[in-house]
Amino acid sequence: MPSIVASRRTVLKAGAALTILAATGAALPKRPRAQSAGTPCHSRTRALMGTFVTISVAHESPDFAEQAVALAFERMEELIPVYNRFDPSSPLSVLNDQGAVRGAPEELAALLRRAREYHSLTQGAFNPAVKPVLDLLAHTAARDPQVRVDRQDLLDRLDLVRLDALRLSPHSVVLERQGMGLTLDGLAKGRIVDAASQALRTMGARNHLVDAGGDIRTSGERAEGRAWAVAVQNPEGGEYPDVIRMRDGAVATSGAYEIWFGGNRLVHHIVDPRTGRSPHALASATVRASSVAEADALSTALFVARPRQGLALIDSLPGVESLLLTPQGGRLASRGWDRLHS
Repeated sequence: MPSIVASRRTVLKAGAALTILAATGAALPKRPRAQSAGTPCHSRTRALMGTFVTISVAHESPDFAEQAVALAFERMEELIPVYNRFDPSSPLSVLNDQGAVRGAPEELAALLRRAREYHSLTQGAFNPAVKPVLDLLAHTAARDPQVRVDRQDLLDRLDLVRLDALRLSPHSVVLERQGMGLTLDGLAKGRIVDAASQALRTMGARNHLVDAGGDIRTSGERAEGRAWAVAVQNPEGGEYPDVIRMRDGAVATSGAYEIWFGGNRLVHHIVDPRTGRSPHALASATVRASSVAEADALSTALFVARPRQGLALIDSLPGVESLLLTPQGGRLASRGWDRLHS
């Protein structure tokens, strides 16, 4: 996943260090670009969510493409404030600070409902209630580069990682345990990318690609008869482990190689919600799904789960595929992954 990836510490601090680049040919340029004279591809890049967001529209009219891209960026800017837990005034921050939000925006409630669905689907591997543990790691790392966490402190925080203590009603969201907190990092950026893609389709810009620092949504074709190409980044650098072709779909990657606590590179931003420890069995987990939100959540869960268990889950889900890379350079793929090359 090439490198429009600059330094992507998202404003949402995405629980998945997403490292996928939208490529448009063998040379894998940074921005998708049509290579036929028929339908040009218009791209714009902006800094949003702590990363670079590129929106590309393949259309014969430059004016239409510009309008469509602008509309998609507007839609993203509408949603970002809802989920930004680092903005004290955001609904998510209020929920974490006060334990409840009355009159919660439907956007927030809807995403929390989806979070509970993915939590159930992954048997708890995806758990947005892990925020107390992440806060403990960050606090410990600030005074100890080795991030030596007190065992009792960790156990106390793990006792708060309970998504069953999240209550949703038509008019409120409540965290029933004092000290609980939610991070939607493994879901919100994907939801925002999906919304931008929907805005483009609503306007009639069917052929497009949205890339938010590696959270990628594609629709239609980049040129007549040619799918969009997406390259999977090598966590260790060097050649891309794989390149897949997509017309309508989404890709997201979770990896441990971008956001670390402390200086020993042993504690990173993805933690097992059952143990509070950072898993190291995988270097990255890439998921292709119908939406970026789904790909985000599943890639985070795969990084936490045992690899074979994770792939068994993926193989049970229609239209979902995955590629797992190990720190030793190995690769494990779902049964249908190779079909994505055509």
